[in-house]
Amino acid sequence: MKDNLMKEKELFSLAYKIYEDDHKRYNNIDEKAARIFTIFTFSLGIYLLFGKWLLDREINNYIEYSYIIIFFVLLIFIVIAWFLLYSVISLRDRRIMPFNEEMIKYWEGKEKTEDIFLELSRQIETGIKENIKITNLKAKRLKYGYKSIYYT
Repeated sequence: MKDNLMKEKELFSLAYKIYEDDHKRYNNIDEKAARIFTIFTFSLGIYLLFGKWLLDREINNYIEYSYIIIFFVLLIFIVIAWFLLYSVISLRDRRIMPFNEEMIKYWEGKEKTEDIFLELSRQIETGIKENIKITNLKAKRLKYGYKSIYYT
């Protein structure tokens, strides 16, 4: 019985460690996106001021027309990157295990401590699978945001 309890505790601590590692990765992606988003928002403002100056000038030749075309093409990439970075920051749908009255009543009916650890490990496993999907989606959007920044 004691050996079984140790196995279940170890399984639970391993599952919880994996959950914490994924949560750290999630926070790391979020912090990177927030820093780049802040800098990019400031840069977008400066870029738009430059565009206003460019459009307010009198256009005399084809080279100046090409500057305006280049400005709008780059503006499209900048806006795409801005929205991708914003989508990384706004994606906040992580699964957490509830701890409320209903959960306490559920565990009161359990006789063996091993059952509790085993059930918690299963719930964490389910949460980890869903959270990894969300974290991977954030990483994918951040990667595309980087690519869009690179193209500008």
